[in-house]
Amino acid sequence: MTQPHEKKTVKKKRKPVEGIKKKKNASSKTKKTVARGRKRSENTKKAPIKKHRMTPVKRKRKKKPGKQGVRRKKQSPKIILIEIGITVFIFLLVVFVLSKVTFTTIKLEGYSMTEQLNDGDRLFINRMKSPSSFDLIAFKDSKGDVLVRRVIGVPGDRLYYKDDQLYVNEEEKLERYLENAVSLARQGGMKATEDFTLTQLTGENSVPENNYFVLGDNRQYATDSRYFGFVDKKAIIGVVEFRFFPFHTLAGF
Repeated sequence: MTQPHEKKTVKKKRKPVEGIKKKKNASSKTKKTVARGRKRSENTKKAPIKKHRMTPVKRKRKKKPGKQGVRRKKQSPKIILIEIGITVFIFLLVVFVLSKVTFTTIKLEGYSMTEQLNDGDRLFINRMKSPSSFDLIAFKDSKGDVLVRRVIGVPGDRLYYKDDQLYVNEEEKLERYLENAVSLARQGGMKATEDFTLTQLTGENSVPENNYFVLGDNRQYATDSRYFGFVDKKAIIGVVEFRFFPFHTLAGF
């Protein structure tokens, strides 16, 4: 019997699609790029990083001082000393001028003003102030010595003493600065100030113009207008404002 013919199955070859080829080519390209990237990264890891050195900033060198600069430095202390000397001189000159016009200081000598003032006291004198009754004034006597006494009579005053009581223009005047001296004198049966009248001592009924009648507080031992007469206004240095030395006896008058 004849065998039936077997049908031969022929596999048909599929034609490659253009899109698939393109995808394969693209994938191969991406693989290549990835491989290149890996190589580059490996190379970059292996390659040492170059450090950029900072360019140093050039500093300007200070010029050494020449001979003139050294001379100026050497002369600067001298200039400072000269300036100090000039300022001190001007200051002393100003003080001197002011002392001749406005104020001055003196050192008291003697005990004619005890208990208010003592020998060696330093006093501040106001040249600008005109004397009033019971002010302490500094003046020069006929010998040129500087004295300090208390004003008892000003120009035009009539005055006298009786039983340790001062009368000026027929009015009683209280002298508190003499309270201790008067009490001590009375205990000894004496007077602190001997009785007198202005006419008996000077021949004048009142204190002349531009003149002053002065007494020392230590009445029993002081030399004052009872002995040398009136004090001319021209001889007066000024009015005693305060005692500044010794410091523990600082006091104003």
